[in-house]
Amino acid sequence: MDDPDAVAFNALPRLEQKVLRRTVRMGRPLDTPEEARMAVAFARYQRSQPWYKLFWVLFVPGVVVSMAVASTLHLAGMGVVLALAAQGAWGWISLCRVEKVNRHLLTVPA
Repeated sequence: MDDPDAVAFNALPRLEQKVLRRTVRMGRPLDTPEEARMAVAFARYQRSQPWYKLFWVLFVPGVVVSMAVASTLHLAGMGVVLALAAQGAWGWISLCRVEKVNRHLLTVPA
């Protein structure tokens, strides 16, 4: 049985899906409860993927190797590697905290 919020996310036009994915990865709160529910469904799906479960196992050696290679090429390359690593780590953290950021939209007032 499919999650209705995931089905709604998949029914969105591609451009709106991109906006929602990027907003989630940036860790920003959404505007409407519908968007918040779709964002949570997207994050839950991403967290269920094998790459997410092995993120730190693959990420740390990848960054170390990339820094070693970049250090032999140019100092600016090391900055690029660090910036990309920071974006990747921030995306992982944002997927973890999407429910907390959008809690005010997800709770039904009594």
